[in-house]
Amino acid sequence: METNNPKRRSPFYHYFRGKRYRTRWAHLAKNKDADWNDDSREIRLGRHLFGDLLMRSALHEGLHACLPDLDEDAVVETEASLWYYLRKVKERA
Repeated sequence: METNNPKRRSPFYHYFRGKRYRTRWAHLAKNKDADWNDDSREIRLGRHLFGDLLMRSALHEGLHACLPDLDEDAVVETEASLWYYLRKVKERA
């Protein structure tokens, strides 16, 4: 794991469907890996996350940012479907 990379875990911005969101790493409640807030346009990823769990959490919160009207079940289902699709693509690349 790189420790001298100044860009590592620094906040950054990304546009989801025309809305600019800030992503940052944060200490969250024990039962939370990540969250998003459409009002403040912020995604928070848990500092404890790494690897696949980090990427799945980012994908999940990005879906909320893209489609804020989707209920949680739809986001979970879509995230899982996209995640397994991306894994298949990576395995066959």
